[in-house]
Amino acid sequence: APLSIADHRDNMSARLTDTEPIAGFVERLTAQGWEVPARIDLSDGISLPEGEVLALFYNADLRLARLDAGVALANYETAGLWEDPEFGFDGAEILSPSGSPFEFGLTLSLTIPISGRLGVEKDRAGAAYEAELRRIVDAEWATRAQVRSAWAAWTVSLNRLSLLQDTVVQTERIVSIADRLERAEELTRVEARLLRAALVQARSAVAQAERDEIRTR
Repeated sequence: APLSIADHRDNMSARLTDTEPIAGFVERLTAQGWEVPARIDLSDGISLPEGEVLALFYNADLRLARLDAGVALANYETAGLWEDPEFGFDGAEILSPSGSPFEFGLTLSLTIPISGRLGVEKDRAGAAYEAELRRIVDAEWATRAQVRSAWAAWTVSLNRLSLLQDTVVQTERIVSIADRLERAEELTRVEARLLRAALVQARSAVAQAERDEIRTR
């Protein structure tokens, strides 16, 4: 089926107001010793710690990894059990006056495991579950590192844009003074043009920095 853009947009919008699932996730992270904000409040924007929590919670690959770990846990909990025990009950009513009016029988059948095999299965399932947990932890830290790297790139582009905007303001003041000096014939036309060219170049750098800031954000 084609992707429903409207439904996807509504789902994304609902995440901005429904933070209850994230709150439970934050509690689990806190119990595991993670440094996370005490509460998630998206009404005032997203901070870096909140961004990390959102990435850990909504990342599709991490969700699938946690589901796989749930399967591994179920396999571990059921490992080491006898596979096919069967319990049966048979009964029959005897109509002959000389016999017992009712006879019954109980049956129990199972496969006797080879000595030590069930313990090996339990150990193997436990190792598989532990491997899944370690894989999740590694993926979670990789996700946090990616978030921090992206946040740092955005911060750099934002600060660079601010510095370039300040440069434009200062250059505009210098050009304004140069125009007056040029009209008073205290500055040559070539020198004034060089300053105006520097202003055009600074404005061009600001335009490029604005695009970079939008992209990194």
